[in-house]
Amino acid sequence: MRELNHLSVFWVLTALVRNLTLLNHLLFRCLTVLNHLLFRCLTVLNRLVFRNLTVLNHLVFRNLTVLNHLLSRCLTVLNRLTPIHTLKSILKSDCPSHSKLKLIFYLNFLLLSNATIAQSKKNACHCPQAQKVVDADIRFQFTNGTKIGLCGEMETEEGLQLFSEFVLFECGKKQSIGDWKKEAEYIIEVKRDTLFVVEMESLPTGDNFEFEYNRWMIEKLWFNGKKWLRKKELNLRFHRFDQAEIDNVLEEYEENIHRAPDAGSDMPAKLFVAAVSGNEKARSYLLSVLKGQTIQEGGPDQKADGFLDLLNQWDKANAARNEKK
Repeated sequence: MRELNHLSVFWVLTALVRNLTLLNHLLFRCLTVLNHLLFRCLTVLNRLVFRNLTVLNHLVFRNLTVLNHLLSRCLTVLNRLTPIHTLKSILKSDCPSHSKLKLIFYLNFLLLSNATIAQSKKNACHCPQAQKVVDADIRFQFTNGTKIGLCGEMETEEGLQLFSEFVLFECGKKQSIGDWKKEAEYIIEVKRDTLFVVEMESLPTGDNFEFEYNRWMIEKLWFNGKKWLRKKELNLRFHRFDQAEIDNVLEEYEENIHRAPDAGSDMPAKLFVAAVSGNEKARSYLLSVLKGQTIQEGGPDQKADGFLDLLNQWDKANAARNEKK
């Protein structure tokens, strides 16, 4: 009987230990889950508080800005509505009740004066090389607010704004970005905060050899945050002659090779386009014309001498392109 009692006690104790172990395990799991939930709640609460504080800070800043703007407008309107003689009487008065009005007037005057001076300096865009104050003829604006001024000669031809003998500069600064010669004509474009100064050449590349403006030399200017950078490259993809047009030019030249041309002859221009189109005979004829071996002095127009420089530019750019291939 005693042995049976001992076994019963043993099994009871064993069951109790198991239950306590299970209870401890469940309690540990519950505490772990509760701790995890509490951490998540605190994280979410912290984010919400941070966002609310950020929004509140933004709203306060916006309200203060609007309030400041409205106060400035009200003071401006007050200045306009208040008669001059009333302001003079207040300023000259020794009455203590007018002291606050005097202080407001003086502060308002200083604020508006400083704002006007600062705004005028910011918007100033005067030609840097002029003997007197001269405003820029035209302005270009970048997305970051930088304004570029241009001072020089401008005319409109074939729907294009052409510039010559001009200077580019950053508005509000005395130093110029660069200047360009008078003999050439340029168009100016702004794309993606890059300034393009494109030298244009009038060449017989239109229908029936009509003259039209072609993009010749393209110069890019951009600001890297510290200084202006420049890169110049020749446009090797402008319109050139096909074989039929080249044959037409060669035939015309060979028919008139022994005849002195008129002063307005367009033969040098035609030979130039044929030469850069890849025809060696046209190149030989062009060099002969430019050296005055077959055309008398005064025959070709004044631009004929410039074709030699254009041909050298073309050869140099073409050779550089072939080296990269």
